[in-house]
Amino acid sequence: AKQVTWGLSKHFQDDFSFAVEGYYKSLNDIVRYEEGTSFTNPKELGWEDNAIIGKGRSYGVEFETRKESGNLTGILSYTLSWSDRKFEELNHGKWFPFKYDRRHDISFLTEYKLPDLYKRTRLLSIGFTLQSGNNLSIPDIETPGMLLPGREFDDAPDSWEKVRLTYDNPNNFRMPTFHHLDLGYSITNYKSDNKSITWSFSIYNIYNRMNPWYYYKDGENVKQVSLFPIIPSVGFKYTF
Repeated sequence: AKQVTWGLSKHFQDDFSFAVEGYYKSLNDIVRYEEGTSFTNPKELGWEDNAIIGKGRSYGVEFETRKESGNLTGILSYTLSWSDRKFEELNHGKWFPFKYDRRHDISFLTEYKLPDLYKRTRLLSIGFTLQSGNNLSIPDIETPGMLLPGREFDDAPDSWEKVRLTYDNPNNFRMPTFHHLDLGYSITNYKSDNKSITWSFSIYNIYNRMNPWYYYKDGENVKQVSLFPIIPSVGFKYTF
């Protein structure tokens, strides 16, 4: 891989800073399994017989601003990027998006220090993440298959031997946008100079966004599986 980057940063007084950075990366000798590869053929000598070699490219620009002092601190960043792959044996030798080609990526985190109580420090935090979805190869073409010798159609009602699923282009489906909002609150009670107790309370994905984890095809339908709904948590830490 070869990568070129450029960047510019600026500090405004003591509180704010801003940075922008662009990059371009080229990759050679990327390995990928050939489409329709079968690992049950006894004539295959090794995985190298089923591999194809290609190249890739990634490029984009990142913006970031920070507030680093005072009761209210935080960071806001945005990335606009592209990531593609190219194999002569795939997609007619044309570029196609990589699985992790996330066009947009926004991150926001802020922390506010509430007024101190007697020997107690309180912090309130808010975090938000938004990312373009990953790319998947969803089959869009069905062709009749052929059962292996000795097999009957009744023995394999849903077998890949009966129906072959293929697709026109690799990574032809982009998953929905991934995003969630998190809240946190912590209170630290100082017992002495070197001893303290901290209670922390947080809520992950406060509006219960059912972000997709993966997809699978069930007959004519494509179904989504989601993980990590709204999750509250409580933490305790004793420092001595």
